Amino acid sequence: MTPYVLMGSVDGSLQALELMRRLRLAVVVAGHSRVGGSEVLDFTEAYLRRVQDLARTGLREGLSVPQVAQAADPGPFGALPECERLVSNLHRAYAELQGLPPGGRIDVAGSFREMVAFHGAAPHCAACPVPDTDRPPRETPGRPVRCSDSQPPKAAAFSVTHCLKVRAGLPVTSWTVGSTV
Repeated sequence: MTPYVLMGSVDGSLQALELMRRLRLAVVVAGHSRVGGSEVLDFTEAYLRRVQDLARTGLREGLSVPQVAQAADPGPFGALPECERLVSNLHRAYAELQGLPPGGRIDVAGSFREMVAFHGAAPHCAACPVPDTDRPPRETPGRPVRCSDSQPPKAAAFSVTHCLKVRAGLPVTSWTVGSTV
């Protein structure tokens, strides 16, 4: 699963990864992802550092988050499910590089709308008892679908998607009782 730090912190996540390394954990159970060893931490760190590098470049060149996401080569992260999270992660990285404290409030609904535009469809929601009608992702002019996101995640319910769909004014096909943010 692609890391998602929109409502958290890129810097804070990197600090947490360093702490976990110091614990010398034999087994790492990543949320909504695979079980493994330190390679799980390494991969997550590499992804987050890539997000930071893309954000630094985007800010330096005066590019918007969607422009950076559109131009980004997915590299080793192209096979991650829900690759559209790059847009939201870039929003968090931009905000932190511009001085917003880790976890500081940003426009979640606006970020979600840009994430949907990047992807060409709303993200899959595992909390829905029926399939989303807006899946699989559509190819958009100039940006072919470059990730394995047409496959639903093997994770537990992602109820945040429901809340974000509603806040972004997007259609929701169903609602799971108790789904809150």
